[in-house]
Amino acid sequence: MIGLALLIVISSIILFYIIGNTILSIFSNETYRNEYASVLSKCITGLLLSVFLCASIITRGNTVLWGCIVVALLYLTLYYKEKYTINNIKCFFNEKEITPLVIILSLGIISFSYQAYHFYNEPYNNIPHEDYGFYGILGELMTEHHTESTIFTNDIFSESKAATPYHYFDSWMGVLLSEIFRINNVESLYMCAYPVLFALYSFSIITIAKLFTSNIFFQICSLATLCFMPVTWFDFTRPLKDIIIEPAFWGYHALVTPKTLIIALLSAYTIIAFFNN
Repeated sequence: MIGLALLIVISSIILFYIIGNTILSIFSNETYRNEYASVLSKCITGLLLSVFLCASIITRGNTVLWGCIVVALLYLTLYYKEKYTINNIKCFFNEKEITPLVIILSLGIISFSYQAYHFYNEPYNNIPHEDYGFYGILGELMTEHHTESTIFTNDIFSESKAATPYHYFDSWMGVLLSEIFRINNVESLYMCAYPVLFALYSFSIITIAKLFTSNIFFQICSLATLCFMPVTWFDFTRPLKDIIIEPAFWGYHALVTPKTLIIALLSAYTIIAFFNN
């Protein structure tokens, strides 16, 4: 399945870009001055819309991902005001955006290779961290019950329909890719969804660096921040180290903790949007 998983990563990035490109071309004639920021904006728009549609269809609209739509409506209302117009539907490819898109695809392949090294094995694949197994199984249960909830993970025979708060984006993204490409949900999440998120986040770091320098060397060096762990600067975990395994405190950066990538990606994109007014 390694070849199929890699194809899914590449196809997903291109698909999200096309969807985002189409949506943004409908609602705005304006583009980012920086083609890197423009490509990132389109990929994130396509990603959020796709995952939202997947979650809303399966849960019949009862999803926390409505927050994406609320933010989009606020943006259209507060930012555009008199400039807001709806254009004819069009899907075009800007030649200037080829290079940024190729960079994202390359980062996706690199990220996938890193994940594949730790996941695929003979005769059985390795088991990822229990959190990712949980997110994958949770996605399957939410699809089966048509409900965003963690209640039925305590009892797989539970028929509860009560929705509960949780960070569901990862699980729904895994479900989306699993449903489209028909692969195991845990593999879809760990080997496809996370490499895509990592590629976009890595690219967002380069895009931020590009705001301050045109030097390609420094832009590449900016990727070193992917290993930055603020927790290492403050030893506030000392009282807990007697009861919690210490290495757990050194694994919260993007390279080894992909479950935080969606937060990091949207935070980085917020910075980019701010500097682009």
